[in-house]
Amino acid sequence: MPTTRADEIKKQVNVIWKQAVGQLEDVKEAVLKQTDRFDAEIHWLKTERDRLLKRLGEQTHKLATQGKLPMPGLVKSTVDRIDEVVARLVAKQGNGKASRKKARGKKAVGRKAPARKRAAPVN
Repeated sequence: MPTTRADEIKKQVNVIWKQAVGQLEDVKEAVLKQTDRFDAEIHWLKTERDRLLKRLGEQTHKLATQGKLPMPGLVKSTVDRIDEVVARLVAKQGNGKASRKKARGKKAVGRKAPARKRAAPVN
């Protein structure tokens, strides 16, 4: 059967369609790569921001406790609360270390665990 003009047009449209789909896949892949790069940069920037805010807080706290930084009441209450929490943390860690040392020093010497009783077999 000879090919008609309509068959040729269908073939050309299919070729063009496949090329367009391929190009769209390439565009999709490029957009996804850019999105991944963008997300990675956003993550890095947030991490850097958090690190810098932590450093700023530590520096501000140091200056505030040294009396080198005038503090409004709101900041003073936060600094006082930080000092309380740090003091409690240090106290708890100190107690924990002491109790661990005591526990290590009290080893049971020459004592065996009591034997377990076994149930009698049932006939």
